[in-house]
Amino acid sequence: MDKGQYVKPKVAIIITGMCFVTYFGVCNNIIELKWDNLLNKLKWNTQLTELKLDTGPFHSCTGLNCTNFVKSYFWKKIYKSVVFLGDSSMQQLFKAILRKKKQCKVRKRADRCNLISYLGQRKRSNWTKPSSTEGPVFYGLKHPFCTDCSGCSSALFDCGEIKIEYITVEYARDVEIQSTIGNTTQEAVSLYLNSNLPNVCVVNSGIHDMVLPALTDQHYVKNVHFYVQHLVQTCQNVIWICTTAVRGDKIFSQNNRRIQLWNILIKEMLRNKFPRVGLMDFFSFSNSTKAHSDNVHLTPALYKFLARFFTSFFT
Repeated sequence: MDKGQYVKPKVAIIITGMCFVTYFGVCNNIIELKWDNLLNKLKWNTQLTELKLDTGPFHSCTGLNCTNFVKSYFWKKIYKSVVFLGDSSMQQLFKAILRKKKQCKVRKRADRCNLISYLGQRKRSNWTKPSSTEGPVFYGLKHPFCTDCSGCSSALFDCGEIKIEYITVEYARDVEIQSTIGNTTQEAVSLYLNSNLPNVCVVNSGIHDMVLPALTDQHYVKNVHFYVQHLVQTCQNVIWICTTAVRGDKIFSQNNRRIQLWNILIKEMLRNKFPRVGLMDFFSFSNSTKAHSDNVHLTPALYKFLARFFTSFFT
C-alpha cells in the first residue's frame, strides 16, 4: 500500500475534528462573540493582528462566519426597518432578500431621475458640477439630479411587521442629488433617514468610486468617513459591506488588488473612528470568475446565498 494514502486512525480523527470545527466557524465564533480577556490567552496572533479585536468593540466577520456575526451583533432585537444603500450590486442583494419575504407590497419607488422627490426634498436652484474626487461621471454628470446607474430604482417595501428599503447611493461622496439642505447625495439621504430612524442601515461603496481618475486611496477613505459620519447620526445600527471582487475584465477601471487595499483601509478607519459600525467581508466568496455574471455583478445564485446572512433581521 502506498504510504501516502495511509492515515493512522488517531490522525484521521484529529483532522476530521479540525475540519468540523473550522467549517462551522467555532473558532471564529469565539473571536466574533467573546470580546474579553480570553482572546489574549488564546494567542491567535494572525487573526488578532489583522482585526485587533482586543483594542475595542469593533465587530467584524469574514465569509461563513457572518451568519453568527449578524445573530450576535443584533441579538434578540426586533427590527421594524432595514435600509440598504449602494449601487446596482447592493440592489441585486436587496432583490434577493426581498424574494425570501412573501407578501411584500411596494409603498413608493423612484427611477434614476426622481430620487430627490422620493426623499421628500427640493432641488437646489443651481446644480454644480462635482470635483475630481466626487461622482457622478457618466449620465448623472450630463443630466443633473439623475444617477449614473440606469437600473438602480430606489424602493420602499412593506413586508408586514418590517419595512425594507433600497436607496441608490453609488459613491462614497457624490453630488447627484443636490437639495436645499446640502450639496451631496449623502447629506440628502442622511436627512431622509433622520425622519425615519431605521433600525439597520446596510451600506457599501467602492465600485463606482474606482472610476474617478483623480481619487487617491487616502481620499476614498476620507469620503467614506464623510459618508459614515452622516449615517451613524441617523441609523440606529450601521453595517458596512466590504466591496466584493470583480471578474477582472481589462477594459474596466476596477481591479481586485485595489479593492483589497480599499477594504483593508476602510476596515482600519472604521475600527478607529466608528467602532460601533459592523463590517462584513464577502470578498473571498466573490473572488472567482465563476462567481460573476459580468465584471462587477455576482451570479443570481451567489446573491441568493449572501441574502441568507440577513435573515436574522426578519425573524
